[in-house]
Amino acid sequence: MAAKALYSVVTGDAGVSAIIGTRMHPQRAPQGETLPYIVYSRITASNGSHGVSLDRGALREILFQVNCYAATYSEMDALVDAVRLAVDVTAKTAAAQTWQVCHVVDMRDEWVWDLPGRETGIHGTQMDLSIWFQEPTS
Repeated sequence: MAAKALYSVVTGDAGVSAIIGTRMHPQRAPQGETLPYIVYSRITASNGSHGVSLDRGALREILFQVNCYAATYSEMDALVDAVRLAVDVTAKTAAAQTWQVCHVVDMRDEWVWDLPGRETGIHGTQMDLSIWFQEPTS
């Protein structure tokens, strides 16, 4: 459910969708995907050991890596800024999940050479996002 919420928040943002439309993919992009695009994957999720119990359910953390790719550095930088603004929120509900807070933990640029179907490299930024959400009670 957290991945659906992340997808919904990012692609539902006007700034991001103006750049990528809905070209946001879990784990890897299709071969030959049109630039720019986003790939995301779950890094880790709390198992409840540090979850905070609330009347409405446990508060849990999940970490996602969100990779932004583009043909030029300036396009990649614009996409990164748009994603950062879209996810830097408090108290947002998306895909039936309530986020208490989401913020960027870390960012690093990369140059990707070896992509199938591409003759040249592409610019990328890896963003680690921490999302605290309220888990529904059973």
